[in-house]
Amino acid sequence: MSNWKKFISFLIAAYAIINVYASPIKSLGIADFIMVLLSPFLVVTFIYGRSGNRFLASKMQKSLFALMAYIILVSFFNAVMHDLDLKDICIRLIVEGFYAFLIIYFISSDIVNVNYMMKTYRSLTLISCLLLLCQVVMHYLFNYNLYFLIRWLRYSQASYSTYDKYSAAYNALYMHNFRPTSVFLEPSHFALYVGPCLLLCLSQDKVKRKDFVFCILISISLVFCDSGNGMIFFVIGWGSYMLRSLYQFNRMKRINVLLLSVIPIGLIFLVKHNVIFNVISRIRGISKGMNSSLYVRLLKGFDFYAILEPASKLLGIGSGAYTSYVIEKQFDLNPTYEYMSSVSYILVSAGILGIVLFVIYNFNLGKLLIKAKLFSVFSALVVIYFTTASFLSARDFPLIVLIVKYAETLNHKRRTLNYEVPDKLCKQGI
Repeated sequence: MSNWKKFISFLIAAYAIINVYASPIKSLGIADFIMVLLSPFLVVTFIYGRSGNRFLASKMQKSLFALMAYIILVSFFNAVMHDLDLKDICIRLIVEGFYAFLIIYFISSDIVNVNYMMKTYRSLTLISCLLLLCQVVMHYLFNYNLYFLIRWLRYSQASYSTYDKYSAAYNALYMHNFRPTSVFLEPSHFALYVGPCLLLCLSQDKVKRKDFVFCILISISLVFCDSGNGMIFFVIGWGSYMLRSLYQFNRMKRINVLLLSVIPIGLIFLVKHNVIFNVISRIRGISKGMNSSLYVRLLKGFDFYAILEPASKLLGIGSGAYTSYVIEKQFDLNPTYEYMSSVSYILVSAGILGIVLFVIYNFNLGKLLIKAKLFSVFSALVVIYFTTASFLSARDFPLIVLIVKYAETLNHKRRTLNYEVPDKLCKQGI
């Protein structure tokens, strides 16, 4: 394996961690900056290299390309028809188009070494979880908040771009409810990074003892970070594992699996018993309207869609057009705060036609993952699209590439060799 393949595989596996830190370009993470620098080379190799032979070869790539093409067309159409601000629209389209290109490119290309990428991802997940548990120990035993961030670098989130701003914001925000973040800026970012690793490990046909211990370690970390996204991975991962085990194993093994699975579930009440109450209070907070973060994530986009004109409901208002559209229509809404979930954002920006293309894309992605026995991974991904704005983002791109390349490897091995691949790959990485 060449050093070039190692570098690219490592970059994708560590993308979310590297992207914590800001590049010389404002609001652009270092990982994004590296990819931008590599873009000319990627485009050339995409057109003239071997990867070009697989351009739009799969239905998943075609559906993503069709969705992105439609979003571009409807965005410029609405910009002209409603005299919207082209600057915000162009910036948003460039960002979304960039990540769509990266997904299609790396899925098409053989530039990624799957085994090395999965090894790196598993190792970084282990390190991240151990560092988070160090933060927990320091907080509860010594009442000291420990940050695993490089102090002299700037951070990619504008709200706290320096260490001093971040530490002040963190202490104010989590003064009464400690939520460790490991090497990330927010607990949800940690959960979105390590959560898929839990699902991949538990999706193996045979989860060995060391992997079971690793899964428990991830589960403890997800509980302590107190993230709703973490609970999604936790419930789907262990729920699917128990259901599959009850279906596959004999009576004695079923009893053992149930007893062992009680361990991570019981950890919720032993190590952080208030997590259930936090989840319940967040769910009840939906009724508080725009003052509730859960309302913003789950319902805000759908409520905004409900007040659109019939034509906009069908076609969408365009990507990046929220602010200028709200001002142009004089809606009684905050034009500077457009955050909404991925699904509702697609519905608002691309309308019913866009949602149909989005469903087709996820259907093709789901077929690939389910064939590789990664149903739990696909289930969590769908739920995450309803709770976060992650689609075609710095968090979505590396995760999609990682799970798709891994699923393709599993499916290819199953077609060519007559043995259980997940166990074999477990020895090499996952």
